Amino acid sequence: MWVGENVQKKKSTYSIREVLNEYWSKNRPLAYRIQSFQALEMWETVVDSSLHSHTAAVTLNDGVLFVNTDSAPLANELSLKEHELREKLNGKLVFPVVKKIVFKSGYIPKNKAGKNKKNTQKKNVTLGTIKRIEETVKSVKEDELREILRRFFLAAAGTKRSDHDS
Repeated sequence: MWVGENVQKKKSTYSIREVLNEYWSKNRPLAYRIQSFQALEMWETVVDSSLHSHTAAVTLNDGVLFVNTDSAPLANELSLKEHELREKLNGKLVFPVVKKIVFKSGYIPKNKAGKNKKNTQKKNVTLGTIKRIEETVKSVKEDELREILRRFFLAAAGTKRSDHDS
């Protein structure tokens, strides 16, 4: 009798999602930092497009997301929608890291006005590179994971982007 015959066979292939979840379950501090950065980056996808240029996610500290607005009335209005925005943001993350959102009137970078962050990342990326990235990630079945990989490849391809863009 073969030694491993009675042992339950392990899966021979794993999805990237399964591998990442297993890795993150063993490395919670790293997973929290990655999700914190994701939360800051995803803020613009949570608010309406009309608010992109009027808000900026600043930092995430101990589960509290700090968001600057360009006016105190807007900060007050958004604070009334805090629960809804928090749920929407946590729903886009692999696991929830935002426990509370604090809105305050503060500095909004001028180059942010009227621009989408994603467009600045793609600025120096050629159309051929974008097509190769899309071709690479299209076989990933899970929408969220496909988007994470797409952003990763675009960021890697656009690392030479200038910080002087306006």
